[in-house]
Amino acid sequence: MIMYALGPVLEKTEKKVERYVAVLNSDELSDDVKNREQLNELDKYLQNLRYCKVETGRENITGSFSVPCRVKGRENFCFLVDQKKLVFVDDSGQVGKHIEQEAKHRRWEKPSTGQVLCDFLEILIEDDAENLMEMEAFVEQLAQTILIQEKVEHFKEKIFTFSGRLTIWEHYYEQLMDMGEELEANTLHLFDDECLRKLHIFIARTERLMHNVQMLREYMFQVQNMYQAQIGIRQNKIMQTLTIVTTIFLPLSLLAGWYGMNFRFMPELEWRYSYPLIILLSVGIVVGCVWYFKRKKFW
Repeated sequence: MIMYALGPVLEKTEKKVERYVAVLNSDELSDDVKNREQLNELDKYLQNLRYCKVETGRENITGSFSVPCRVKGRENFCFLVDQKKLVFVDDSGQVGKHIEQEAKHRRWEKPSTGQVLCDFLEILIEDDAENLMEMEAFVEQLAQTILIQEKVEHFKEKIFTFSGRLTIWEHYYEQLMDMGEELEANTLHLFDDECLRKLHIFIARTERLMHNVQMLREYMFQVQNMYQAQIGIRQNKIMQTLTIVTTIFLPLSLLAGWYGMNFRFMPELEWRYSYPLIILLSVGIVVGCVWYFKRKKFW
């Protein structure tokens, strides 16, 4: 367990203090009898850490986070906050890094657990804009590849995977907005005016991030439609080529069928120059068709 004494700055301590911020894992919560009695509200979150939510009780506020990772997986943890303490239960190790960052870079004129929680929420999303830019760069690269190569390997798998990632992030920001609005209600008066201002900024930033995700989804649909259009154009070119070839050889098929009939009285069959004439006629038909299609820009 890592404990910080709450003052103008967070200072690590091993002593018991009146106001503190603590980060512990699920095993430490279960083994510590006193914490078990004080923090029994967190039990339900430990059993089901799959989404972000917050609940306001009579004396404290409890909640859980399920933060998507950039590559794969989630970071799950829960918290409890009241006037004297802010406790996180985390097995991933990320919360400890965020709180340590607050301890190094944050100072408060009116220190409170609410201030620490609000700054923690800000740290939680501070790098998300960069993450969305990387996702946008992926879609742009995919679009450029379509324009250059016309065919992208495993395109459907890439789009399906990317769409799933966007859905996860969109739901995450939506849940964060709900959390921010619940905290902003300030039912237990844990937050002063400065905290409420930070919560308002947090909600606005989260909303912008969610809108960016939605714009990325629309951009992805445009790229998908562009890919389908490229496939359609390529198929049309193939059909056009097949149609032209069929049109060129259709008169030749007529000649072959006409003189392939087994009639007795066909004067051309006994004429000396009938075979060279058919050859010249066939070549003339092919050349004429090709010239016509080129002139009309069909090919």
